[in-house]
Amino acid sequence: MLLAFAPSMPQTFAVEEASDAARLETDRLDPAQQRELEHLLDDLRDANLDLDRRQRAALILLDHGWPAAIASMKQTLGHARDPLVQRAIARAVNRADQPDPQLIEPLMKLLNAEDPDLRRDVAGGLSRFNDPNLTRQLIDLASDDTESSTRRLGAIEALAQQRQPKVVAALVRLTTTGSQPLRDAAFEALAKLTGLTDLGKDPAAWQRWWVRNGKLPTPRWLAMLMQNLSAQSADLNRRLAKRTERLTQTYNNLYDATDEKGRGAILQQMLADELIELRLLALSLIERRVLNAQTIPDEVRVGMRKRLTDRDPAVRAKSATLLENVADTEAATLVIDLLLGESDPKAQSAYLALLARLPQREAVNPALLLLQRDDVRAAAATFLLAAVEKKLLTESQVDSALAVAREQMLSEAPEPAVIKLIGKIGDKSDQKRLVQLLTHEDPQVRLAAVNAFEDPHWPIDPMLERLNDPTLKPAIIQLIERRGSQGSTLIALLGAEPEDADLLAKWTAAAAAVAGRLTAEDLIKVDTVLSDQPERVALEEQILKAAANHVATSNGAGEPAPASTPAADARRDEASLRLATLYLRTDQPAKAKPIYEKLTARNGLSADHQRRLLLGQLELLLAQKQFDDAAAYTTKQLAPGSVLTADALAAPWLDAADKALAARNAADARTLTQHAARLLAGKLSAPLAARLTKLQAQTTPPATATP
Repeated sequence: MLLAFAPSMPQTFAVEEASDAARLETDRLDPAQQRELEHLLDDLRDANLDLDRRQRAALILLDHGWPAAIASMKQTLGHARDPLVQRAIARAVNRADQPDPQLIEPLMKLLNAEDPDLRRDVAGGLSRFNDPNLTRQLIDLASDDTESSTRRLGAIEALAQQRQPKVVAALVRLTTTGSQPLRDAAFEALAKLTGLTDLGKDPAAWQRWWVRNGKLPTPRWLAMLMQNLSAQSADLNRRLAKRTERLTQTYNNLYDATDEKGRGAILQQMLADELIELRLLALSLIERRVLNAQTIPDEVRVGMRKRLTDRDPAVRAKSATLLENVADTEAATLVIDLLLGESDPKAQSAYLALLARLPQREAVNPALLLLQRDDVRAAAATFLLAAVEKKLLTESQVDSALAVAREQMLSEAPEPAVIKLIGKIGDKSDQKRLVQLLTHEDPQVRLAAVNAFEDPHWPIDPMLERLNDPTLKPAIIQLIERRGSQGSTLIALLGAEPEDADLLAKWTAAAAAVAGRLTAEDLIKVDTVLSDQPERVALEEQILKAAANHVATSNGAGEPAPASTPAADARRDEASLRLATLYLRTDQPAKAKPIYEKLTARNGLSADHQRRLLLGQLELLLAQKQFDDAAAYTTKQLAPGSVLTADALAAPWLDAADKALAARNAADARTLTQHAARLLAGKLSAPLAARLTKLQAQTTPPATATP
């Protein structure tokens, strides 16, 4: 997002804004020093001066170290409306011999500034402080996944100048976590900090280097870094490097000092420059804009497209990647003709990534050829997968892709992207190999095999046996949530409850989604399993609620599900009745009551559900101890034409009496038994009659002997 800063009146942050202590120090300055202080502060706040001039004023103030000057700059960093003032101070801190540590706190807060140029300058300023607490803060910030990427990038850049083992340890960890820009920043910081450039962006290489050197004593550690940095410096062509550095810095400063309207022209000029360092600098500045969601001007896009044929492969690859990030459709058309003629695999992969973002039918045949090459196979498969989704392949092209993919999938190290492609275009003959890959030694291969089963034409059952694989479990749970619709699937899922809290939430959501697609028959099977596990009554409640209330958006086969069907209505009725029964079973009749009321108002209940509803209403009255109402209800149901038998009506009464006896509530047990005997005696089958007689004996108090 581009931010426009409205013009404002010059700020007043001179001597009077300082603390009382600072004022006291000002009073101690001689007249010449006071005039110089005021003059420098005037330059710093003058919006008509360029950034370099204001930076020089701040640097002189830092070198003087006057408390009033430090206090003014500290307050300005926290409250200035003009970000150029803050940038000038941050840049001055970066160049000061001994910057005042009072400026650390306000600089740290500015890592969250919306202006990316300000954040970069602040990171540079923070890198100048040799403060253990600051180093710890920067490490924590760079490693904090909950922080914004902009703040983390600023912290990483600041750490690049902190040549301490604990900083290197943190940066090495960051090479394997977070987004690609964060990992790239960590690699760059490591190279700058250690003087090692040959390890590149290889996290394993950095890890090995760290294991060998991380525990060196401090003198040896520092000596090693000095040797590395000296060797690196000796290998460079000093004169050319210096000229290049000065030129790129000049352009960088020019870009920073130019307003937003003029920056597009500068980037376009840099992209067209003969010097590769300037072209790469331009691409880095564009990348920063992309990272910060800033607009890429049309003239800059034109320049980036021209760089797709740059003589340097790094420029070609980076241009394609950035054009992919901004979804440039014209660039996608251009790279089709470049694909097969490109000599650099990284650039080819970048072209294919751009085309995967914006699939083109004309790129299919070149991609089929590249699918046969090891160095670009992953990118080619990823593009073809996107093209298949868009239905851009002919039947013969699908057959060609399938033939190459099947051959590659038989190798010892199949490419994960190819496995996903098989999942999209393969058939039943490929299932055996996909299932085999679920136990492959490479976790990425196993995960790709799971993802291959995302397509609706594949069965889910093979996944269920791998639910306890910690690598695959999250992906399988996600797959079941999208496609699961069978009782056996849900039962298997319920048998693999995760311990991790985050994954548990996803597991619960998946179980609820499947419950919303079950048939009534499958729901009965699932609830039978859960009802035998009293410790999981809360989970049983969640499943039944989902089945009773859920209106599926998918039938589990990738097709929309109608809002209401006879099968869905039957499942919801079954779930509602079972949920009400659960509430009665767990002494929560108040929750059962609205369920029965809702079912009573519904037309179309099956005969079995209608019978169970009538019995449930009797059980509810008994659970609420409304015994007289229950007796009246029973009398009504005994009338001719009722769907309930005397035996069916007797069971709730006798169950309630047994429960009262178990709770040692003799009075309720006696009342229930008396009602049952009065209403149902002589109408029951032999087993129920015997049960009633036994209850009468248990609830009748013994006769008192007459004296």
